[in-house]
Amino acid sequence: MTGLRIIQIPMINRSAVSILSLSNCNIQEFLFFYSVHMKTSENLFFSNSNYNLYYVAQSNILIVEANGNIKLESGQEAWLAALDKAEAHKISRWVSDESAITLLSHEGAKWWANEWFPMAQQRLRFPGKRLTATILSKRFYAEMSSKQAITKTIRYEAVVGEQNKYMEHLFFQTFEEAYTWLVNYEETPLA
Repeated sequence: MTGLRIIQIPMINRSAVSILSLSNCNIQEFLFFYSVHMKTSENLFFSNSNYNLYYVAQSNILIVEANGNIKLESGQEAWLAALDKAEAHKISRWVSDESAITLLSHEGAKWWANEWFPMAQQRLRFPGKRLTATILSKRFYAEMSSKQAITKTIRYEAVVGEQNKYMEHLFFQTFEEAYTWLVNYEETPLA
């Protein structure tokens, strides 16, 4: 069979599989169905006015879902909780779903880049490449603040002309695309 693509999908609960009839849907519909079931109350471990944090144990992925006008305090609280969870479970694959952000404060972006990111580098020193997938907000200012903070921070660690062998970060338009990339990423051994 030409054109057949095999993807790796971690185990999902049997009730979800029984609802889904694979013979009646295409792969995109299946991935959408599957990824939507990652943001469940069973996987939710933290919530505040701007953030929901999910830990998907089956694939060891942390999902940071942000919404609204992000305040510095709620951002700090959420990102520190995410860091604690990542350290406890040695999580190296993250989704940052920023699609529902309406505004990200300059102070929050600055705190993330100057304080949280260096702290995360110190606390998350375990083997393996770090993968992060960001779904950007449709709102221009939130997108620009997020993208500038992430790009500036990651560029600080990279050597010009070389791919960072310890971290890979991609931007996506949908959660399904981001989650699928993380689940199917095949890591090559570090040299």
